[in-house]
Amino acid sequence: MNKINSDFHSITSASVEKFLYNNGWQKDVTFPNKKLLVFLKDQESLAIPASEKFADFYARLKDIVETLSYILDKTENQIIKSMLTTNVDRLEFRIISNLSEGGRLPLAYATQCVEGLKELVLFSACAEERAQPICSRYSKSAAQYLDSFKLAQTEVGSYVFNIDAQVIDEGFDEMALVPEIAVPVERKIVERISTAINQVDGVVNRNEKIDALIESAYEKGITANMCDALLKLHPDNTDTEVCTSFYYASSIKKNDNQIESVKLSNMHFYVINDIAKRYRDNTLIEDVTLVGKVVILKRQMEGTIHFSTEIHGSQRRITIPLSEEDYRTACDAHRDDKQVLVRGILDKSERSWIITDLLELKIIN
Repeated sequence: MNKINSDFHSITSASVEKFLYNNGWQKDVTFPNKKLLVFLKDQESLAIPASEKFADFYARLKDIVETLSYILDKTENQIIKSMLTTNVDRLEFRIISNLSEGGRLPLAYATQCVEGLKELVLFSACAEERAQPICSRYSKSAAQYLDSFKLAQTEVGSYVFNIDAQVIDEGFDEMALVPEIAVPVERKIVERISTAINQVDGVVNRNEKIDALIESAYEKGITANMCDALLKLHPDNTDTEVCTSFYYASSIKKNDNQIESVKLSNMHFYVINDIAKRYRDNTLIEDVTLVGKVVILKRQMEGTIHFSTEIHGSQRRITIPLSEEDYRTACDAHRDDKQVLVRGILDKSERSWIITDLLELKIIN
């Protein structure tokens, strides 16, 4: 074997078994030595220690990878990555820049990248819960999915961020598969990120116009928040490319081509920035949390108030219909000249903006 992939020693006995099973090998359950796993296919056999904790496991695994590389006509690195992604979907972001020479990154930029990747997953999860161009804040349930995504070992060369999403439990019995497996949310999050990047690539390659894209791109792909997250991977005033690759767990088949790759150039990041701006300029329905003051009370209109706040960089007066209880709270705030926090759905489609679905109104002390 040539240069060993840096996460070679993350391969487990279970992932080797799953990989072989997915490629047509069958375990010889009659083999008497239970410390050894033997697999059969077309008059050929492979044997490997039954646990990665055995001293000779990885030495034997090198031989198996070399053999499989010849049989499957794939590179050894491809075999290793396939073994690593039998149960996980992998997002790979390779930074190509003079900032990443020698496989290192400035700490400030590396921190910015990690924060961007975290937000990319987080707001992709939010968009899966509720597809909208802009999400004003992430939900607690979306944040819980972050625990399923792990920052994996990087690779030698240009700096690589690997993020693994567990989509199948390690101990899942592949041979007991039911005909249809429910697609986990983690897979949908990864697919949304892949779709988003391909949408941007389509604009750059002039396969789609940006005006048409933003009308519905957020439904299955990119949102303004995801744009903001991706832009953190591109430092200002540098010639930086980011090669993105997506490896889908072979235990949940996606299609014949399990790998999707797109190289993000400076032009891609220009388009990403433009998409984010257009979303914010064109969004007519928005989930908001605002702070301001009650300026007008209209009891005769079934408890409606006018609320003054700063939004999108300018002062704006917004109409809010209220329940009896919330109207009393608004009266108290107006009497005491105190600010209130308003959370809800803002409709900007008419000349007079209105909160159509009030989720929270409270006085800020």
